[in-house]
Amino acid sequence: MILRDEDLQRYFDEDLAPDHARRTEEALASSDEDRKRIAALGQIRTLLRASAQQTAADAPSDAMWAAIGAELAKRGGPGWLERLGVRFRELLVGPARIWVPAAAAAAALLLAFLLRPEVRQVAAHDVVIESVETDGVTATVFQMPDDTGGDGISVLWITPEQGGEE
Repeated sequence: MILRDEDLQRYFDEDLAPDHARRTEEALASSDEDRKRIAALGQIRTLLRASAQQTAADAPSDAMWAAIGAELAKRGGPGWLERLGVRFRELLVGPARIWVPAAAAAAALLLAFLLRPEVRQVAAHDVVIESVETDGVTATVFQMPDDTGGDGISVLWITPEQGGEE
């Protein structure tokens, strides 16, 4: 049995569940082809590591950083406009994104204000009438004061829109 490339790679990277790794080891024990492939993966890893180490050793890191430092010293520090731009970008994408919940709260308040039901109040002959219109229903409250200083009488009148459900 020849193992799939994905299973062989995951076994090589030690990224298999224990029972899957055990089955893969059994398959490797019985297949010369798979053992050659796993050995080739080891050789590739060795070559890549050696190449990365050589590239790092060949990089002119000390000279490069010295040149960068000299150039920065010539230019001076950033101006106030550049510093302000950096701070603004940090607010938008940085960890202190306090503006997200603040903007959400402001939007919720604005929507609540704009979508509130319409309320009208009319006074005629000591009767106060308030009318609230929402979702196809009009609720009207008639409040008539009591001459003796009591709470008076309140009447709630609910009227559905024409053609609406009652």
